[in-house]
Amino acid sequence: MKKPEMIASESATGSDIAPASLSGSSAPRRLFVHEPGWRVSMKVGSEREYCYMMSPGQDYYHRLLDGEVFVNKGDERICFACAERRGLLSFEAKHLRPSIASLNHEIDRLLDESGVALVERPE
Repeated sequence: MKKPEMIASESATGSDIAPASLSGSSAPRRLFVHEPGWRVSMKVGSEREYCYMMSPGQDYYHRLLDGEVFVNKGDERICFACAERRGLLSFEAKHLRPSIASLNHEIDRLLDESGVALVERPE
């Protein structure tokens, strides 16, 4: 599969890398929120609203722009770039925990013939 061509774009939060085409032939990317309670919203209108976080190298809070999509929880509003840096958003799903079968195999490996666990205690 061919990767989409990337272009640099200047935004309110600094330099970002964006796909050259949103309707390209490559598969669409999925976005995941890793903490419960966050909602996705869109900034509409000219009322001044600011991102709750500062971008690296900036000593001020940047504005959310009209039409910008952001995450919010209560009064806290965070642009996607800052939410990704904070670890709230990613393009990778959380890894699944090990299956029960693999856990049972691990427990069997630690038990001796009498059923006593062979685990060493750190001193």
